[in-house]
Amino acid sequence: VAMCASSTVSNLNFREGTTRIADDFVCDNHENVTSLTLPSSLRYIGHDALNGLGITTLTIPEGIEYIGGLAGSNATKINYNAISSKIEVEEGICGACQKVVIGKKVQRIPACFAEYGGELTIVDFEGRDASAPKVTIGERAFYKCKNLKRFNGFQYVDSIGKYAFAYTGFSSITLGTNLREIGYSAF
Repeated sequence: VAMCASSTVSNLNFREGTTRIADDFVCDNHENVTSLTLPSSLRYIGHDALNGLGITTLTIPEGIEYIGGLAGSNATKINYNAISSKIEVEEGICGACQKVVIGKKVQRIPACFAEYGGELTIVDFEGRDASAPKVTIGERAFYKCKNLKRFNGFQYVDSIGKYAFAYTGFSSITLGTNLREIGYSAF
């Protein structure tokens, strides 16, 4: 199933029980779709699956295990809640994304998470406190996010992978006391 024909749909809601959204699910421009609901049962979002929607915020559910490249490339904000230790991301999940909010239960920001996210300026850990789990940042997670200037959460990070923040826009950073490992050319 694909969403190809022009339509007046403004809300796209996937029912609970849906586990997979295919590659290129949205194959035309559907900027009139401004509301998207993804179920907690969702495990797979294919490559370019939601590209072309008019959504401004993409909320990634806790159980997700795979996100294809540019899956939500039109969204300007991503709420990332995935808690699976197996999650894989292909080549960054957004192109237009300006802000990423990391959920309270997240323990791992996967490799290539926002790779080449040219518009990304801020990553926030909203609502997280000292009792929350520590976070591992994967290899190339924010690689070449040249406009990334604020990462409000280094105090929650215990490991940073190779090239995780290489070629970003930081002018200064303060790493947290929980940090135990920094990969090659992390910054």
